[in-house]
Amino acid sequence: MEENNEERKLSASDLIAKSFGAIMVVLYVVIGTTIIFKAQEIRNVPETYAKVIGTLLILYGLYRGYKLYRKYFSNPE
Repeated sequence: MEENNEERKLSASDLIAKSFGAIMVVLYVVIGTTIIFKAQEIRNVPETYAKVIGTLLILYGLYRGYKLYRKYFSNPE
């Protein structure tokens, strides 16, 4: 039981990587959403381009979130 607990402890660099990854997931989704809804107001970007770029950023953020979840939160049993 103690061996399993020791294996699950994260080093400082793993904790930093996990936190940074989570922050980046949130940023990708927020920036993607902002581009979709506010691009016309901010930089006069055509709506079609804004939707494509925003959707890609949101999808990439969700993909990174999935990878982060698999790496740090799923049980390797």
